[in-house]
Amino acid sequence: MLGALAALLLAAAPAPPPSSSACALTHLGDCSDTNRLVWAPGFRAAVTRFFDGAQGDHLYPGGDMADQAMEALGGPPDPSKRLATGSWLFTACRAHSCPEKGAAVLTPQGRILAIGLLNFRCHKAAAGGTDCDKASHLDIYVRPGELDAARLIEPLDAWAREKAVADRAQFGAANMAPYAGPKIHEVTPAPRR
Repeated sequence: MLGALAALLLAAAPAPPPSSSACALTHLGDCSDTNRLVWAPGFRAAVTRFFDGAQGDHLYPGGDMADQAMEALGGPPDPSKRLATGSWLFTACRAHSCPEKGAAVLTPQGRILAIGLLNFRCHKAAAGGTDCDKASHLDIYVRPGELDAARLIEPLDAWAREKAVADRAQFGAANMAPYAGPKIHEVTPAPRR
């Protein structure tokens, strides 16, 4: 009787979600969308190493950049896109705040070239609390020597411009100022002891 009940319960249980084991930093072609990349083994660690403890005022004031990037990349995903250069572009919007978005450009071997945040540059307000710009900004983070406009800036700026125009149409021009464009930041790793 107990065996029959267990078999019945197993048969009625929902199937587990598809495994993301095929998606890996070394197999980006198997990452059909950004959520699969975010859950791929080693991606969070790669983002943490990329930012190396950097702080910023993007999704919230003074936040850890790796945490802000993962929050923006971890929401509703877009399909992955292979760029003309051979690199991969992964984009998503922040859960419950979709006008804020994240993007990552990786080499075919899985090395992060750039991470972009389409955001409203939220910062501490003078009277306390948080204040955010009305215009969306694209903050692009790269390693020194990796700044290649055709390979990184142009595809990220085109993506951000398209998303910002769509968001402004959806949420109303009274609520959002026009896209302010990209700003480049170099992330320099701290010296290792």
